[in-house]
Amino acid sequence: MHKLAKTDDCQLLIPAHDEPAPELSIVIPALNEELTIGAFLNWCFEGIKKADIAAEVLIIDSSDDHTAQIALAAGARVLKVPRRGLGRAYIDALPYIRGKYVLMGDSDCTYDFREIAPFVEKFRQGYEFIMGSRFRGSMEANAMPPLHRYFGIPLTTFIYDLIYGQCFSDIHCGMRGITLDALKRMELQAQSWEYASEMIVKWSLLRLRVTEIPIKFYKDQEGRLSHHKRLGFLSPWLAGWINLKVMLTYGADFFLVKPGLVIAFIGATLMTFSFFAKYFYGDAYNAYNNAYSNENIFLLCLCTGAFLLNLGASFFYSGIIAEILYYLTDHASKKWLKWLAYDHSFTISIALSLIGLGLLVFSCYYSMTHNALSLYDKVYPIITAVSLFVLAFINFTSTLILHAMANMKAMRAYRHSK
Repeated sequence: MHKLAKTDDCQLLIPAHDEPAPELSIVIPALNEELTIGAFLNWCFEGIKKADIAAEVLIIDSSDDHTAQIALAAGARVLKVPRRGLGRAYIDALPYIRGKYVLMGDSDCTYDFREIAPFVEKFRQGYEFIMGSRFRGSMEANAMPPLHRYFGIPLTTFIYDLIYGQCFSDIHCGMRGITLDALKRMELQAQSWEYASEMIVKWSLLRLRVTEIPIKFYKDQEGRLSHHKRLGFLSPWLAGWINLKVMLTYGADFFLVKPGLVIAFIGATLMTFSFFAKYFYGDAYNAYNNAYSNENIFLLCLCTGAFLLNLGASFFYSGIIAEILYYLTDHASKKWLKWLAYDHSFTISIALSLIGLGLLVFSCYYSMTHNALSLYDKVYPIITAVSLFVLAFINFTSTLILHAMANMKAMRAYRHSK
């Protein structure tokens, strides 16, 4: 006999012989896996015994077949959920997980849950997120399609490591461990395959203690079709794209902050060179323009520099705002609030505006008191002044938004703690 607990639209089925106080929860989504679920659970309980740990197996089931009944009879807890999707399954399961440590994977007997002891060992050493690696472990022949093994997974793993400065070998491995506390703090939003990338992105935002261990990976049992094959040819490509999209979405520092600083520096350098070229080079500057009639080249450099300076500043501040939005700790907020203190940013904006205003006043006065002005005298001060006004506006408004967002985030965290 089993017990039945209902919460909202989910139903928790509890086996007759249930572990009362698990240290580890093996949490597995399952969709129509009646062919493999029995053997998989045998592997789990064998692994639990070998690891010498009190553990539960929680199957999140949205099947149309007999997966739930087989799992329950084998001794697993079964959470019946109405919604499908890998990410959705872990979100729904979160209130029902009792163990301090959580081990994730698939119920298709492709991951060897008889060998969970290395995960338990790493958990007890203090690691909060443990990635399995099929590439550093072993793979059975034909366990992974060549497209995945030699192209899709290596490419997306390389992109992730490049963006986030890591050295993982297999970011799409489904066998992974995480502490329950860290899983709650991740606040997963992904409903489907992209949960895997969301997790590895958010561990870096949470600054968790992470390690990677080799695992064994087996091919599908005869008679079973993988979910990708069930969904058709485009499924792996779609899964790859949605995972890549998550990595790009959270990569504000890589795509915006650092490039923004570089672009702004190049722009400021071009502007400075173009504006002061006449004074730096004097007669050589005038001789070059008279000989080749190329004063427009310096004007083009000035305009390009002004554009790059303000484009870089926009990238930089947009990246900072994105970091504060996405980072799950207050590290980013503290860092940027320290470097971009409101009083300092306000002073910088005022200074930039006054310099721009001074250039405009000087340009107007010089135009009224001199005849036959050169292109340099007529245009350069105005372009520079406008650029400084725009930069002052970007700095001032972005700082306001930055501090408003940081305060709002702090208020929400306070309310949540209450």
